[in-house]
Amino acid sequence: MIAGGDESLASDTVARIRNKLIRWVIFSVLLGVFPIGAALLSALTRQQNLTIVDLIGKGELLLVTVVITAAAAGEGIGGVTE
Repeated sequence: MIAGGDESLASDTVARIRNKLIRWVIFSVLLGVFPIGAALLSALTRQQNLTIVDLIGKGELLLVTVVITAAAAGEGIGGVTE
């Protein structure tokens, strides 16, 4: 059983982790995947045939990888705290 003070600490920790995860998803994953989504939307609105090579063949996947890796490195090296 969790004591009163420990329960507050646990819920505070969960809230902090949830907020960090939400920020990571928004600013790393969604912004990183944006170029692929934009290329997909562009091809679909122009009614072009689309292959996976067309979708990621211009460096979009590299950009996604760099953005997510840079965010992880920044958190690890920079010691981001709340």
